[in-house]
Amino acid sequence: IVWGRFRVDVDSILEELKTRGIRAVRYDGQVKDRDRAIAMATFKEGRADVFVGTPDAGGIGLDLYEADVMVYHANSFNAELRWQSEDRAHRIGQTRSLTINDLVAPGTVDRRFITSLREKRDLSDGVFRGEAAAKLKEFLS
Repeated sequence: IVWGRFRVDVDSILEELKTRGIRAVRYDGQVKDRDRAIAMATFKEGRADVFVGTPDAGGIGLDLYEADVMVYHANSFNAELRWQSEDRAHRIGQTRSLTINDLVAPGTVDRRFITSLREKRDLSDGVFRGEAAAKLKEFLS
């Protein structure tokens, strides 16, 4: 699975894969619902090697547990969308471990995005552990 942030990212990723003879499907805002179903089936049945999309279009509600590698070509500060897109390959039925990679170019905002996302994950994890989690559980019961 390769996630791009914008359609232009998806365009360039698909073009590069094509030049290397790698079969890929597209899943972003440009793809109509019917064609999204075809793209999903093509990937799940192994007729495509790579699923290329945007977290906005494919980051929620899909089961992509067939993947064993996930690459973020570009990120945003939206932690919830990032976590949801990661969860697409962490599903019931997954039999292989998943490797997640972020492409980070020197001298760009990429490092800032990754740092922000990690800080948000740490903050979220901290809230749901310890005293805050106990208080929340007590409140909900």
